Amino acid sequence: LYRDWVIDALNQNMPFDQFTIEQLAGDMIPGATRNQKIATGFHRNSMQALGNNPRKEEFRVKGIVDRIETTGRVWLGLTVACAECHDHKFDPISTEEYYRMFAVFNNVPHLGQKFQVHGPRLEIRSEGDQKEWDRYESLILEKRGVLRSLTEAEESERKNGEIEQLNKEIKKAENAKKAISDRTLIAQVMEELPEPRKTFVHIRGNFENPGEQVVPGLPAFLPVIPEGEAVNRLSFAR
Repeated sequence: LYRDWVIDALNQNMPFDQFTIEQLAGDMIPGATRNQKIATGFHRNSMQALGNNPRKEEFRVKGIVDRIETTGRVWLGLTVACAECHDHKFDPISTEEYYRMFAVFNNVPHLGQKFQVHGPRLEIRSEGDQKEWDRYESLILEKRGVLRSLTEAEESERKNGEIEQLNKEIKKAENAKKAISDRTLIAQVMEELPEPRKTFVHIRGNFENPGEQVVPGLPAFLPVIPEGEAVNRLSFAR
């Protein structure tokens, strides 16, 4: 889905500033469209380990490091990797600035455990499937409400035949939803947490050895974000 978005953007001759903003922060654009959210799949291509042994936090951090380094190379024409451990010797970025950039990308949910670890996902259905999905959702909710009132009634007032029929109708609707789910496409996208994570400098690049806390920010050589505007992926992209 992300690849298709890139091809469509090139075929439509999308302006480069829009091409940049949608990939880095399409999900944060007010009233973001489905395609703008799909565009953020650019930053969901980082490595992720699944299984019983990999350390979840370690690979979450590795994913952010990958996003920073990729963004540096692609949009800043700059290798920023050195600054993960020490002030850059040749390029104008300090370790503190590196981790202030890290804070910009540090607010993406990282969900699940073991083989089920994943980031934000977007379910993509056809217009017809979405209408059917919503109809079955409403139907199941309605039938379960009726079923609850019947099962909570006094035994003498229960209508066992009606309860059985309701259970059949709910099961039928759930099976129909499963059929739609089986043909639903899943897009890997970016998303922001309601509350930002705290970010600390990693001493010598070791996330288990936190140093000074930092706030989101950009390297000094970039234009200053206007006062009063939040420092996040969207303001960075702009």
